[in-house]
Amino acid sequence: RVFRQLPDGRVDPDHAVALGAAVQAGLVSKHQGLRDVVMTDLAPFSLGIDTARRISGKRYSTNRFEPLIERNTLLPASRAETFVTIADNQSEFAMQIFQGESAIASENIKLGDLFVYLPRGPAGQEAVNVRFTYDPSGLLAVDATVLSTNRTFSNVIDNLASAMPAAEKAKRLKEMEALKLDVREQAENV
Repeated sequence: RVFRQLPDGRVDPDHAVALGAAVQAGLVSKHQGLRDVVMTDLAPFSLGIDTARRISGKRYSTNRFEPLIERNTLLPASRAETFVTIADNQSEFAMQIFQGESAIASENIKLGDLFVYLPRGPAGQEAVNVRFTYDPSGLLAVDATVLSTNRTFSNVIDNLASAMPAAEKAKRLKEMEALKLDVREQAENV
């Protein structure tokens, strides 16, 4: 109705799914016949955290969704952003991790939490670098580093990869570590 067209009924949906699964299986097994075929995985939803923003210098707008990995980002992906404290003597940065597209955090799907403990100080003095690393299997590694102390807090969200064996999860997490380095920081580029 939106596009004012009837759906294409010439392709059997079961056949289309079977063909896609066959191509994916061939790519995973590195079959020679599919050497020139490239399939990419994209993030189906944006991933981010709940933040507060200062308005008019004194008031705060809370429950704002700040995406770190945008929808349709090529996977695997790793993105980082720095956030600062908003209150004097703030000792904790309570991160709620969400998946979705709404600008209001509570309207998105909550995936988990991460609590970061900070040294007390004036508002805006302490900064936390938050890094999301996401791979096609559904593993999301969240790392938050307090810049003044260099202390890192981490959480792995595996809601979408819960059926994956523990050994496979450990292998994927090790592979994801390489994504956390900026290209300029990799040894061959230094």
